[in-house]
Amino acid sequence: MKYLILTLVVLSQACFGSLYAWSTFVPPLQENYALSATGGQIIFGGMILTNTIIMILAGKLLSRWGPRPLVIAGGFLFTAGYLLAGFSSGSFTLLFLGVAVFVGCGIGLGYITLLITCIQWFPDNKGLASGLAVAGFGGGAIAVATIADRMLGTGFTVLQVFKWLAISGGSIIIISGIIIKSAPESEKPTSRTGRLKLSLLIQDPRIWSLFLAMFAGTFTGLTVIGNLKPIALVAGFSGSVATYSVAVFAAGNAGGRILWGWLIDIFGKKTIPADLLLLALATTGIAASQTVVLFFSSAFLVGLCFGASFVIYATYISETYGANKTAEIYPLVFLSQGLSGIAGPASGGISYDLTGNYSWALIIAIAMTGTAGFLFLLSYSSNGSR
Repeated sequence: MKYLILTLVVLSQACFGSLYAWSTFVPPLQENYALSATGGQIIFGGMILTNTIIMILAGKLLSRWGPRPLVIAGGFLFTAGYLLAGFSSGSFTLLFLGVAVFVGCGIGLGYITLLITCIQWFPDNKGLASGLAVAGFGGGAIAVATIADRMLGTGFTVLQVFKWLAISGGSIIIISGIIIKSAPESEKPTSRTGRLKLSLLIQDPRIWSLFLAMFAGTFTGLTVIGNLKPIALVAGFSGSVATYSVAVFAAGNAGGRILWGWLIDIFGKKTIPADLLLLALATTGIAASQTVVLFFSSAFLVGLCFGASFVIYATYISETYGANKTAEIYPLVFLSQGLSGIAGPASGGISYDLTGNYSWALIIAIAMTGTAGFLFLLSYSSNGSR
């Protein structure tokens, strides 16, 4: 049964992973519906923030209701959101409501539910299981970006692509939700866990260090993926290179979630500074790329390191506080992604609207991530813990 659950989790996460294909939709929205670069990133950032906030609620409800109703509800919200976007006629207000609010809520309900359920079914391989569970999220962006680009190239409008995504993706999520259930041996949570977790966020320095590290990593990753296709076009690369760069990033993102899940099972906490420092280096490659090979390699590495953010922190928390407590602690740490989801992609849109390029946004991301990696490395070296 647990391998069926794992398969359904990966398929559902792949549908939710359409979030990272957003930059594929930005150019046609700009060209055909006069959406500004900043407006496009506000929608993307809003989707990130909404799903992060809803994750906190989902983490609390999971222990009471189990995964089935949350995944099903997430599927219906996902469907409703993309359908609203498909019938929006390009209106920013309706696009924001459909994608940032409805789809964001659907992802928030489903993502953490699927992740924790998978960890519960594989208690002896938490890092690898969580990596596989969220690899679908990164890999789904490859499929969505590729299919959407082909549909756009054969005459479909971007609004028609949204409708296709609503029906196909929503159906997979809802059907999976009907089948998914909790592991029979999963531990029962205590009645006061919610109160304890807020206290941990405020008082426990480990929570704060993870919060800040995840903010830096996701700020950089979201700045890049939210603007990747336009970054490539501004750098002078062809439209096909710009499109494929999204798939290259997504491939790294998917593979990174599995790779870093395996690495943290072996090396523990030291994977966090390693990930951040490599991410800063890879983002420097994006900013300095003048060849297709360097641009693709850098995009792949940024995706690889960005994918770690959704494995190493959840796994470390699970190892430190327990699997069921992770359902309430991890969303609090994951709030950092909500903040970076607003700040990171929008910084790219603002940089472009003001200067015509993305240089300042990338410089800020590189400095922030490199500093966080260095500070976390110092912290790790000083206490010598795993």
